[in-house]
Amino acid sequence: MIAQDMLIQLQHTPLVERLHVIEALLQSVKQDINVPEPPKQSRKPFIVRQCNLGSDVIVDRDAIYQKGAFKDVWGG
Repeated sequence: MIAQDMLIQLQHTPLVERLHVIEALLQSVKQDINVPEPPKQSRKPFIVRQCNLGSDVIVDRDAIYQKGAFKDVWGG
């Protein structure tokens, strides 16, 4: 078999030459596979608009999720 003969011959070659063979094989495999990358979708630009909420906003999650914190607001 050709593969067996090549393996026996490669076993007796210097390490640097074997590494070159490995690199050449890797490049060959990459060319054979040649999986196309999916096209990148262009991002649609957006505009950030400022708004005025009229008053301070509660950003403390503990206060927001506290049981009964908004009884007055929601009528509960």
